[in-house]
Amino acid sequence: MNSHNILLSDGIYSPSTNEEKLPLGTRSYVSLIGESRDSTIIDADSLSNFFRGFALKKKYSIENITFQHGKEGIYIEKNDFVTIKNVMLKDGFHGPFTGFDLYKIDSLLLKNVKICNLIGSSVLRIGNWDETVKSFYVEDCIVNGNNPNNDPYSSGFEGGGMGITGDSDLPFSYYGKIINLQVTNNLRIPDPFWGQGMVVGFRASQYCKVNMVNSTIGNNVLRGSFGFGSNATSGAELNMYNSILYGDSLRELALGYPNETSIPSTCRVYYSDIEGGQADVMNWNNINTLVWGPGNIDSDPLWDTTAAIPYALPWNSPCVNTGTPMYETGMQPPYIIQEDTVYKLITFDYDTIVLPPKDL
Repeated sequence: MNSHNILLSDGIYSPSTNEEKLPLGTRSYVSLIGESRDSTIIDADSLSNFFRGFALKKKYSIENITFQHGKEGIYIEKNDFVTIKNVMLKDGFHGPFTGFDLYKIDSLLLKNVKICNLIGSSVLRIGNWDETVKSFYVEDCIVNGNNPNNDPYSSGFEGGGMGITGDSDLPFSYYGKIINLQVTNNLRIPDPFWGQGMVVGFRASQYCKVNMVNSTIGNNVLRGSFGFGSNATSGAELNMYNSILYGDSLRELALGYPNETSIPSTCRVYYSDIEGGQADVMNWNNINTLVWGPGNIDSDPLWDTTAAIPYALPWNSPCVNTGTPMYETGMQPPYIIQEDTVYKLITFDYDTIVLPPKDL
């Protein structure tokens, strides 16, 4: 009931400018709020990471800040009711935790977060392997232009985009909603020792359940013999609505993993644009379930990647006006309903997802 804020005026806070001591530690009920995202800057001078949060902290936020030039990024574990909003993490050095590593957090909210131009491992990793079920919510987030370091095999800093991980012993241990996500132009160079089936863009694994809406995963590059843009594996459930998977290498979507023979995963796809269509989805060992719902297409989305808002859909894109339809009498989900001025997606299992008024 007595929360506090640390308010930062616009400016650069760093070891070299004002002898800033980094990393910062999270504190319950104490939020760090900048004046504006693009002008309130915490610069680590490539000496350290930005945040380390452990041990039962709760109910705080990090808002309106750009974090740049970190040796590592932001690592938070076992904190609850954490909000990260209007934040950019960019131009990072290589390290084991280059981006956001957010683990065992209940009621995690990421909104309007951009992660770009980092060098290291996957740059947005959210996971829960705790003994209790937890939830997360991601909205209006961009993961773009992140790369491995110059020696990915020996260092393990292979690059890549985003991963969601649950608990292999607790179905389902992690529930989440992802709305308006963009994962684009990321590069991964995996060690060939691990064989085929690596993923560059988005991965859901270990008994997590993810509903993904209005999301774009495209033009991510995996340099390997056989890889994918997105993947659901090790008991995960990934449900995709109104989303685009296109231009990733070497194929768009896989279920399971080459050496996985007894833990099936499920992926449902509705009203989405998937390059290669249903026939090009890899089902490792044929133990996983793919539900290919209505409204899916396989067409070039005609992204305008040079526009002020990259990956916007032009008026003549085949994706325009072909998404999940408005409800009509007798219709089975998924569909969209309107209540006052709010639009809601009703999922295949009658869950409700409130849609934001605009996409990215």
